[in-house]
Amino acid sequence: MRSGIVLLILVASLSTHAGISECERLMKVLTRISPADEAKVLGKPVPKTASPHSEEVAELLKPSGEVQVGTRGPMKIMIEDPHTFALMQMTLKKKGFWMLTQPTAANQRLSTGHAAIIVGDHLFNRLSDDLGPDAMRSIPVKEIGAGFMQAHEYPYLIAQFYEVSEKSVETLRKFYHDRTWHYHQGKKEWRPTYERLPLGKEGAGKNCENCSLFSWSFMDPKWSEVAPELKQVQAEVGEILVDQLPLHQVYNNAQNSAYRGTILIAKDSESALKSLKDDTFTNDPLGAQTFFHGFKELNAKPDP
Repeated sequence: MRSGIVLLILVASLSTHAGISECERLMKVLTRISPADEAKVLGKPVPKTASPHSEEVAELLKPSGEVQVGTRGPMKIMIEDPHTFALMQMTLKKKGFWMLTQPTAANQRLSTGHAAIIVGDHLFNRLSDDLGPDAMRSIPVKEIGAGFMQAHEYPYLIAQFYEVSEKSVETLRKFYHDRTWHYHQGKKEWRPTYERLPLGKEGAGKNCENCSLFSWSFMDPKWSEVAPELKQVQAEVGEILVDQLPLHQVYNNAQNSAYRGTILIAKDSESALKSLKDDTFTNDPLGAQTFFHGFKELNAKPDP
């Protein structure tokens, strides 16, 4: 199932079809939401000054527009191509971490996307336990190459940056490498069970996770008992609402005090921007793009 991991980072060309109404768009969103949709609060609120704020980060992540995020609310975003994102990742790798979200096909009723985390030079990925060695992986970012761009069924990737101290970046890097290594060693305290909907009403148990919970696991008190050094990171990051549905998590992520910006990465960034502006971005047969709509350009000059 290596393709499931490889497809995380790669984005392809957008398809456009006849326009759909707001009602149809909303129905496409709602049919992708499980009735068992629940969320979990991790961490505690912190002052806005708890995380560093650098001019370099602010300049690199300056948004170009604002979109509506599903039925949740507005979000300011950038639209970039994979090469530009790769340069940003190299520049900012010591200043924080990235949360990645990729849409899944419309027939995936139990999952509206897949989440992963980039810390330093590695992407850390969590998939179902039945995939054996591929269930949890650390992938060098430098190995993420042009081959990923062949995933035509995955039209875009969402990358969100969080600024923390260099010490916290190093702590996170070690934690996720440790998680990966101990998972493959079968150590019980490092090996929670993968459940697609771990926060469902049926209650899968406190030692269950999916990709969203894995990506934010460093904020969970149970993991700071295993790795006490995470408490410093938690103190910088503050409070986060973790949703078991990854595309809902995109909106929750932007409410965090360490959050600095969202990038929509598309193979053809100009076409993606045009589709957002003319509101045809939602016209994808997979239904994935229903998550972003109603684009408004920031600081746009008024029509003469």
